[in-house]
Amino acid sequence: MADWNVANPVQETSRRIASLPEMAESICTYLVRARDEYGVEVQYVSVNEPSVAVETGYGGYNIGLSAEEQATLIDWSSRLFARHGLKTKWIVAIHNVNPSEFKQAQTIWKDLRLKDKIAAFDFHAYGLNRKEQYDFVKQWGEWVATTGLPAYCGELDYDNAFWKREAKDKKEWKSHGMITAKLYALIFNEGHASAAFPWYANEPSAATPYRYVAWHYHSHLLPSYRVVASSVSDSILSVVAATDRKSWVVLLQNDSPSHQTVCVKGLPDGLADVIASYAENYGVRKPAVRVDNGELRLPMEPYSLYSIGNHLK
Repeated sequence: MADWNVANPVQETSRRIASLPEMAESICTYLVRARDEYGVEVQYVSVNEPSVAVETGYGGYNIGLSAEEQATLIDWSSRLFARHGLKTKWIVAIHNVNPSEFKQAQTIWKDLRLKDKIAAFDFHAYGLNRKEQYDFVKQWGEWVATTGLPAYCGELDYDNAFWKREAKDKKEWKSHGMITAKLYALIFNEGHASAAFPWYANEPSAATPYRYVAWHYHSHLLPSYRVVASSVSDSILSVVAATDRKSWVVLLQNDSPSHQTVCVKGLPDGLADVIASYAENYGVRKPAVRVDNGELRLPMEPYSLYSIGNHLK
């Protein structure tokens, strides 16, 4: 937001809006111009990480909004959208899933003015790899499932300052790739995410091999898929299985220093493609494996991430 509508413009974070009606009008004007001048109709809008966690004080990047302010903004702006023939809906955004932020999302969702104006929820993944956050993510996912709306993890990484690290640190598959892969599994399995977007979305390369984690998930867990089975309870093994009924994929992570043979049951019989990332081997196509009587046995490398499925690119 421009400084003229910010009550504390000298701050870079938790900037407070001076006038919510002006903010609503600004957003609507932007959307109308995008449509009328450029033919672009925006499906969703949200405010990036507006919630501030009572537990940590983190959040409000760059604008800080209370639950009441976010609800009012959604209501007022949506009325303007309708008046101007815009079909844009709101994504209720929080920063993380700490209990106080979770409560903010629930408060907004309970506002009866907003039921037909909200299309989804958004949360970010920083810090969710810590063990104490597991229950928070699980509670968030269970609640999201009751709303009937999708949730998106708009920024998926455990370290949003990774770019500050030295080049040698960015090459570590074990110390960053494995943590990132487990975080993906947690977000899909327990957070009920319908999609996730990597904070560092650059092309994978040997210089930053952990980006192959995003490559596995975004190339193989397609937008039309639905997560159907999963497990993150085992400290060694993480599983995400998904299908669109025509094709399927299982993403397996071995987070241990030794080789593991994993048995997966309940799969369609036939040949399955295998693509693996581990050590200094990233995105490597392995020999196809056969599923017999719904069962697959797969030997896995130490600290590895495998995609198994039919029709894997």
